[in-house]
Order: sequence, then structure tokens, then C-alpha cells
Amino acid sequence: MKKGKGTMSYANGDVYEGEWAEDVKSGFGRMSWNSSQEEYLGQWLRNLPNGVGTHTWFQQISGGGDPSTGPNHALVLMCNR
Repeated sequence: MKKGKGTMSYANGDVYEGEWAEDVKSGFGRMSWNSSQEEYLGQWLRNLPNGVGTHTWFQQISGGGDPSTGPNHALVLMCNR
């Protein structure tokens, strides 16, 4: 049973680093999803993001802009009330 701080590396390349309780993600941690190029850093409860945290998507945005200056960037703020 996982308890305390630790790292879990999954076969698909995803990685969770953080706190565990009763064998599930619980407390503060960082989950990096390799397949979808995203990351969540913040609070977890019962294996789900919960409370304060930052979810980042590292995908390029297609369309518009000048290709010579590199990929387009966007900042998105999401609030769930």
C-alpha cells in the first residue's frame, strides 16, 4: 500500500510525483501525462485533482501567426466554482 511521498512511473510514460494515502494520490503532487502533453501540479484527493492547482497543456496551437517566430502560445485561465 502506497503511503507518504513517492513517484509512480506508468508503462505509457506518464509520471506522478507526490503524496499518497491509502494507495491513491492524495495531498500535493505533480502528474505528467506523456500521451496528451499535459501536467497538473497541485492538490489531489482520492486520485483526482482537487482544490488549488495548475493544469498546463503543452500542445501547439495551429493557425495564425508568423511561422518564422515559432509556435503560437496561449494563456488560459479556467475557474470552476
